[in-house]
Amino acid sequence: MNSRQSITSLLSMWRFGNFKAELFSAMYLASIGYKGYKNISPLGGPDDGRDLEDVSGKNFVACYFPIMEQEGFSSIKRKYNSDIEKALDKGAKSFIFITGQVLQDRQKKILESYSSNIASKVISGDEIAAHICRPENAHLREELGVFAERPTSNDKSFCKSLYKSIDFQSLIEAANSCIPPISFSGYFVQFYDDLARFQETAEPSLLSDALKGRYFSWLDAISLLDEEVFDSAHYFYAAPTRTFNLHRLGDRMEGLPTREFTRISDIKKSAFKNFTDTTLALIHHVRDEHGLMVKR
Repeated sequence: MNSRQSITSLLSMWRFGNFKAELFSAMYLASIGYKGYKNISPLGGPDDGRDLEDVSGKNFVACYFPIMEQEGFSSIKRKYNSDIEKALDKGAKSFIFITGQVLQDRQKKILESYSSNIASKVISGDEIAAHICRPENAHLREELGVFAERPTSNDKSFCKSLYKSIDFQSLIEAANSCIPPISFSGYFVQFYDDLARFQETAEPSLLSDALKGRYFSWLDAISLLDEEVFDSAHYFYAAPTRTFNLHRLGDRMEGLPTREFTRISDIKKSAFKNFTDTTLALIHHVRDEHGLMVKR
C-alpha cells in the first residue's frame, strides 16, 4: 500500500480507534507547525467536546474520525456545529476541526463560516493525505501501516518492545474505569505481570537520558501505586466486578474512622494521579520523539 489513494482510504475509513485518532492528529498538527497541543483528558477519557488544546487553554482541536464509516456532509456539519458551540462556550480563541473524511473546498468554507466569532480552520482527509505523502513524513505514513520501518535507535527499539509486551490500550481503558481512591480496576493484576516479564529482558541503561528519565519516573509511580493500593490492607478484591475496593466507612469488620478514611483517600488519590500523569508523559514522549503510538 503506497499510494495517496490508499492513505485517503485509511483516513476516511478509520479503524484505529478514537484515542489513536487524537494522537495521530497531534502528530500531524505538529508536522505542519501547530506544536504544543495535548490531550484534554488523561489517557483518552471524556473531553467535553474538544480533543486537544494548546498550553494557553484557549486554542482547541476537535478530531472526527468515524470508525470504518464514510459520513455525508450533513453528518460532518452536525458534528462541527456541536464542537464549535462547545468551544465557544469554553471561551476558545481559535478552533481547528480535523477529520479523516474527504471534503471539498467549498464545504470547508461553509463549515468555517459558522464560526465567524473566532479563528477557525477545517482540515480534511484529502489535505492530510497530500501532506503525509511527502518524503519527509514517513513517520506519519508508518502509523497507518503504509511503509516499512526504517532502522531504529535503541530508544525506538525499547519502546516498540514495551508496547508489544504491555497492552497500553487496555491499561488506558482500565485507568479510565477507576474511581480513585474508592475503586480500581482488577486489570492492574495482569498489567503488573506483563511489566515484570518485560523488565526481565529490558535494558534501560542503553536509553537516552530523556527517555530513561520518563521511563524510571513511570516505574516509580507504578511502584507507589502498588504499595498504596494493591498491597494495602485497606482494599479488598471484589470478584464479581473484578475491582479493588476501599473498605467503606461503617463496615462492621473493616470500617475506617472518618479521619483515617480521609487521610488514606488523599494518599491513594495522589498515587493514582501520579501514575496517570507519568503514563501520559511517557506515551507522549514516545509519540513525539519516535513516532510510535498506542495500538489497539
